[in-house]
Amino acid sequence: AKANSRKHNLNWFRKRMTSKAIIVRPATPAEILERNHATFKTWGTKLSIEQYLSRERALFNQAWSSNSIKTWVLCENETILGSCETYRMPSVYERPDGTSDSGIVLGVASVFVEDHLRGHGYASTMLREVVAQSIEESRPHALVLYSEVGEKIYHSLGFRARPAFELSFPALPPEAGEASGARMLTRVEFEKVWCAARPTPPSTRPTSSSTTGHLLIRPTFEQVQWHLLRQDLYTGFLGRDVPEHCGAAIADAGEGDAFILWCALFRDDALVGHFLRAGP
Repeated sequence: AKANSRKHNLNWFRKRMTSKAIIVRPATPAEILERNHATFKTWGTKLSIEQYLSRERALFNQAWSSNSIKTWVLCENETILGSCETYRMPSVYERPDGTSDSGIVLGVASVFVEDHLRGHGYASTMLREVVAQSIEESRPHALVLYSEVGEKIYHSLGFRARPAFELSFPALPPEAGEASGARMLTRVEFEKVWCAARPTPPSTRPTSSSTTGHLLIRPTFEQVQWHLLRQDLYTGFLGRDVPEHCGAAIADAGEGDAFILWCALFRDDALVGHFLRAGP
């Protein structure tokens, strides 16, 4: 009965899409504000509604967001049925023969359909159209996303699951880092290390044994700053101390620094590593 109900909902939804009553398009500023109100209860943990709206406004106006993030809405006439975001990141596709070309990867995030609207296929239909429009407009190397609800819904849209893992480390006393030769980095120091790091040119990499090649995603420093801004906002909202350091580096045999960037996730009382360069 559940399968038949789902099939009925999908057929009903397709008829409405065919009649052009429902469309997927970029959101207006007013609609983005409306979605912020709608998502507060789900994504505003530990914040008041005023703090959450302030957070979203600050992140929306940040340089990387302004140039890279697009909010999409699924609408029926004037009613919003769902929303999501895509964001641009520079990428390099390296073919098995050693040649390469530069382009972009689009990340997909913030997929949201309100509780009372779920079960009608809105999210999957919205994502299918967002993928189609994004490919037509941007010709990305790929679209990527991280799913907390399993892979089934995304597999039907053309996404393919890839292995993911999470490493958790206990806090160590300061002398442990000193013994390893690692040095802590302030923001100014981290920016210098980041800007000095040079990726190995594709022509000097070993020829790939893969039959499809490798896709490399290269975040910009503006994206790093987005994460640091998010940390700063929570620091103020929750009355926490401003972290003195945002990363660490260790010399790598004269070939450059190996380094890590982290940000405090005060919601979970953890430091989250966002970028790790293990070598040149």
